[in-house]
Amino acid sequence: MTREQAIALIGAAVDYSRQRCRVLHSTDRRVDAEAIHSEFQEWLNPSGDCLPLMPCPLPDDQ
Repeated sequence: MTREQAIALIGAAVDYSRQRCRVLHSTDRRVDAEAIHSEFQEWLNPSGDCLPLMPCPLPDDQ
């Protein structure tokens, strides 16, 4: 995975988590929304200069 792909993936995951939290709050599922928020807390407010990600190698043909 390239740096640009990782940045795009992180951005999409954070956007999705925020959207999902709004939907859950609107349907009165606050406990579920808080669970998602806490799961992505490190991505939303990183401490330090790196995120805990597992590297994923590109397929051989790329």
